[in-house]
Amino acid sequence: MQFPSQQSISPAGRIGESVTPPSGGVRALPSLQEVESVHFIGIGGIGMSGIAKVLLQLGYEVSGSDLKQSSITEKLTALGGRIHVGHDALHVNGADVVVCSSAVPEGNVELQQARSNGIPVAHRSEMLAAIMDRQRGIAIAGTHGKSTTTSMIAFVLERARLDPTVLVGGELNDIGGNAKFGRGEFCVVEADESDGSLLNLRPERAVVTNVELDHPDYFETEEKLYETFRSFVSRIPATGALVACYQCGNVAKVVDGSAVECPVVTYGLGPNSDYSASHWQPTLTGVAFQLQKRAGVTQEMELSVPGRHNVLNALGTIAMCESVGVDMGLIAEVLPQFRGINRRWQTILKTSDIWIVDDYAHHPSEVAATLAAAKGFEPGRVIAVFQPHRYSRTKALCEDFGRAFADADYVIINEIYGVHEDPIPGVTGEAVAAAIRRNTDGRPVEYIADRNAICERLMSIAAPGDLILTMGAGDIYTVAKAVAERIGG
Repeated sequence: MQFPSQQSISPAGRIGESVTPPSGGVRALPSLQEVESVHFIGIGGIGMSGIAKVLLQLGYEVSGSDLKQSSITEKLTALGGRIHVGHDALHVNGADVVVCSSAVPEGNVELQQARSNGIPVAHRSEMLAAIMDRQRGIAIAGTHGKSTTTSMIAFVLERARLDPTVLVGGELNDIGGNAKFGRGEFCVVEADESDGSLLNLRPERAVVTNVELDHPDYFETEEKLYETFRSFVSRIPATGALVACYQCGNVAKVVDGSAVECPVVTYGLGPNSDYSASHWQPTLTGVAFQLQKRAGVTQEMELSVPGRHNVLNALGTIAMCESVGVDMGLIAEVLPQFRGINRRWQTILKTSDIWIVDDYAHHPSEVAATLAAAKGFEPGRVIAVFQPHRYSRTKALCEDFGRAFADADYVIINEIYGVHEDPIPGVTGEAVAAAIRRNTDGRPVEYIADRNAICERLMSIAAPGDLILTMGAGDIYTVAKAVAERIGG
């Protein structure tokens, strides 16, 4: 199958060499130009569905399977995808390539069928790389902030009428979801470090927002994490650019210790970066700050998303967008129009008495940053409801979680959302609550395992002026929605 004719887009690249190469004697992966039909195992995931959506928009035949139907799979069906609920070996018949993520176990019947039939198997990141290779790739990597920064960059490039292809790990209202195919020269993607698969990408330009240990199930040591990011930035060609957040000392350590050949543009809150911010302060809807460039240029900026962390996300966005030729005046004009993405400081309900916000924060640094943003609005109280995510992460970072809730006036901890991990003895939500109690000055810290009981507690303690903030990468957002329904009627 040939791609649609596009003057500004280069021919398709080949699917790259996998970080976790398929076994079983499967033949070499084909070029996308030799492919007509693609099957996705676990198509309902946020990353997989985005790739499937772009391929559908490009005219490919797309099928996929997932354990349950969702709004995501329904949207793919509306675009022409053939979606199956449940896994069956017959689902891969007729596919030229089968795509899976690291979350798909080797024992999956569709994966086994593809291997036995000699159908090429691509990791999700390989297919992402093949799409990105068709255009000038911009990859955003980092432990925190990559979804928001990817979305901000995509939003600015859209408003600049550059029509980028976009693939992001969140729902961005301005592009109608988590992905879109664009006919411009850029492809903006969120790069996933959790399994090292960002090393399959070959971007022309990249942003590194920060580097912290967040996936101890994959990175046994911090040095392995640093080495992965060093390899990533060293892949950027000399003709490209790296935008690096030197506010994070680990990013500086990575870049300074790498073999990076391209120009490096730095950003941070201090004056020693190429792009920095000063005089930042909360506004009624977000945050305002003064952008300062090393060259002496200043520009007043305003965001409609709150917090110091979003100032940093904006600095990375500004630096990258300027590097590809977007005018600073236009950036300053459109950034206030960016309203964020789903589950990143998402207002569920706001009345004259109560404000309920949900956020994806699931790492101690993210929790602390989100709570600081909440405190900046000077509510009556910040009531934090947190659901830890993964046993391995909770075990590795429990004491850090204990120190992350300094800006919360009342804390409720739910049981751990384990995903696919087996429980670890002694690693519980109660252990997280105990760690927080050791770092508080008597403020209430409760462990409540049942989410219905959490709703009841919130209904009994909430007072006019309070901000209720649910946080976590699991399903704790259901608490925010349930309480909002009861308050709002």
